[in-house]
Amino acid sequence: MDPFTIKCDSPSILNAQGYSKFYDRLIWYNVQVTVDGGRELAGSGFTFTYFKEPKITDIQPNSGPVSGGTQVRVIGAGFN
Repeated sequence: MDPFTIKCDSPSILNAQGYSKFYDRLIWYNVQVTVDGGRELAGSGFTFTYFKEPKITDIQPNSGPVSGGTQVRVIGAGFN
């Protein structure tokens, strides 16, 4: 961490059954940041975006040497 970085956890967008609240589109929320318990905003107009996770169906090859350098092909959908 540094004096210019704020770390915070985002809430889950899964419902009680574990299903996502969105399907083929991004969901975003406006974010307000305060450093004094909410009395004064540090800024406005910030946006946090949730994205749909890609579905990985295969990785080829599935192993390689410890020295690294192996090209890997990741197969699946939703990588945009």
